[in-house]
Amino acid sequence: MFIAFRRWIIPTFKNRVQGKHFSNIEKDWVEGYYNTGLNFTGKKVKLFFHKMLGDLDAAAMAMAADELVLSEAEKANVRRFTAEICALTAVFVVASLVSRWHDDEPDEDLKLLAANCNY
Repeated sequence: MFIAFRRWIIPTFKNRVQGKHFSNIEKDWVEGYYNTGLNFTGKKVKLFFHKMLGDLDAAAMAMAADELVLSEAEKANVRRFTAEICALTAVFVVASLVSRWHDDEPDEDLKLLAANCNY
Protein backbone atom coordinates (compact mmCIF):
# COMPACT_ATOMS: atom_id res chain seq x y z
CA MET A 1 0.00 0.00 0.00
CA PHE A 2 2.87 2.36 0.81
CA ILE A 3 4.36 1.83 -2.66
CA ALA A 4 1.09 2.86 -4.32
CA PHE A 5 0.85 6.13 -2.38
CA ARG A 6 4.55 6.96 -1.88
CA ARG A 7 4.36 10.11 -4.02
CA TRP A 8 1.59 11.37 -1.78
CA ILE A 9 2.54 10.01 1.66
CA ILE A 10 6.14 11.20 1.83
CA PRO A 11 5.53 14.88 0.87
CA THR A 12 2.46 15.03 3.11
CA PHE A 13 4.45 13.63 6.04
CA LYS A 14 7.26 16.13 5.39
CA ASN A 15 4.81 19.06 5.22
CA ARG A 16 3.54 18.13 8.66
CA VAL A 17 6.62 17.14 10.69
CA GLN A 18 9.82 18.21 8.93
CA GLY A 19 12.05 20.62 10.81
CA LYS A 20 13.11 24.02 9.57
CA HIS A 21 14.80 23.81 6.17
CA PHE A 22 15.36 25.95 3.08
CA SER A 23 12.84 25.30 0.30
CA ASN A 24 14.16 25.90 -3.21
CA ILE A 25 10.59 26.08 -4.50
CA GLU A 26 9.48 28.81 -2.10
CA LYS A 27 12.97 30.38 -1.81
CA ASP A 28 12.48 30.69 1.94
CA TRP A 29 12.93 28.83 5.18
CA VAL A 30 9.95 26.55 5.88
CA GLU A 31 8.95 24.29 8.74
CA GLY A 32 6.43 21.49 9.11
CA TYR A 33 3.13 22.79 10.41
CA TYR A 34 2.92 20.31 13.26
CA ASN A 35 6.25 21.67 14.52
CA THR A 36 5.10 25.28 14.20
CA GLY A 37 1.72 24.53 15.78
CA LEU A 38 3.19 22.60 18.69
CA ASN A 39 5.84 25.26 19.34
CA PHE A 40 3.21 28.00 19.27
CA THR A 41 0.82 26.02 21.50
CA GLY A 42 3.65 25.11 23.87
CA LYS A 43 4.54 28.78 24.28
CA LYS A 44 0.90 29.64 24.98
CA VAL A 45 0.58 26.89 27.59
CA LYS A 46 3.82 28.05 29.22
CA LEU A 47 2.52 31.63 29.29
CA PHE A 48 -0.76 30.43 30.78
CA PHE A 49 1.09 28.81 33.67
CA HIS A 50 3.19 31.94 34.15
CA LYS A 51 -0.06 33.89 34.41
CA MET A 52 -1.37 31.40 36.94
CA LEU A 53 1.79 31.85 39.01
CA GLY A 54 1.35 35.64 39.11
CA ASP A 55 3.71 36.96 36.46
CA LEU A 56 0.88 38.71 34.58
CA ASP A 57 2.67 41.69 33.02
CA ALA A 58 5.58 39.71 31.59
CA ALA A 59 3.24 37.03 30.22
CA ALA A 60 0.97 39.60 28.52
CA MET A 61 3.93 41.34 26.88
CA ALA A 62 5.43 38.05 25.72
CA MET A 63 2.10 36.90 24.26
CA ALA A 64 1.67 40.12 22.26
CA ALA A 65 5.28 40.00 21.03
CA ASP A 66 4.99 36.33 20.07
CA GLU A 67 2.14 36.98 17.64
CA LEU A 68 3.99 39.86 16.03
CA VAL A 69 7.10 37.75 15.47
CA LEU A 70 5.31 35.00 13.50
CA SER A 71 5.68 35.22 9.74
CA GLU A 72 2.69 34.74 7.44
CA ALA A 73 3.81 31.17 6.71
CA GLU A 74 4.03 30.38 10.42
CA LYS A 75 0.58 31.88 11.02
CA ALA A 76 -0.76 29.68 8.21
CA ASN A 77 0.95 26.65 9.78
CA VAL A 78 -0.71 27.38 13.12
CA ARG A 79 -4.12 27.68 11.40
CA ARG A 80 -3.58 24.36 9.55
CA PHE A 81 -2.50 22.64 12.75
CA THR A 82 -5.52 23.96 14.65
CA ALA A 83 -7.93 22.97 11.87
CA GLU A 84 -6.51 19.46 11.67
CA ILE A 85 -6.65 18.93 15.45
CA CYS A 86 -10.27 20.21 15.53
CA ALA A 87 -11.26 17.91 12.66
CA LEU A 88 -9.60 14.93 14.35
CA THR A 89 -11.41 15.71 17.61
CA ALA A 90 -14.74 15.99 15.76
CA VAL A 91 -14.18 12.60 14.10
CA PHE A 92 -13.50 10.98 17.49
CA VAL A 93 -16.61 12.56 19.01
CA VAL A 94 -18.86 11.46 16.12
CA ALA A 95 -17.40 7.94 16.18
CA SER A 96 -18.01 7.73 19.90
CA LEU A 97 -21.61 8.90 19.52
CA VAL A 98 -22.30 6.46 16.68
CA SER A 99 -20.86 3.57 18.68
CA ARG A 100 -23.10 4.44 21.63
CA TRP A 101 -26.15 4.71 19.35
CA HIS A 102 -25.33 1.33 17.82
CA ASP A 103 -25.58 -0.46 21.18
CA ASP A 104 -29.02 0.91 22.11
CA GLU A 105 -30.83 0.51 18.78
CA PRO A 106 -33.61 -2.15 18.79
CA ASP A 107 -34.12 -2.11 14.99
CA GLU A 108 -31.72 -4.55 13.28
CA ASP A 109 -31.41 -2.53 10.05
CA LEU A 110 -30.49 0.65 11.89
CA LYS A 111 -28.15 -1.35 14.10
CA LEU A 112 -26.37 -2.62 10.97
CA LEU A 113 -26.23 0.91 9.55
CA ALA A 114 -24.72 2.24 12.78
CA ALA A 115 -22.18 -0.59 12.88
CA ASN A 116 -21.13 0.22 9.30
CA CYS A 117 -20.92 3.94 10.06
CA ASN A 118 -18.79 3.17 13.08
CA TYR A 119 -16.46 1.05 10.97
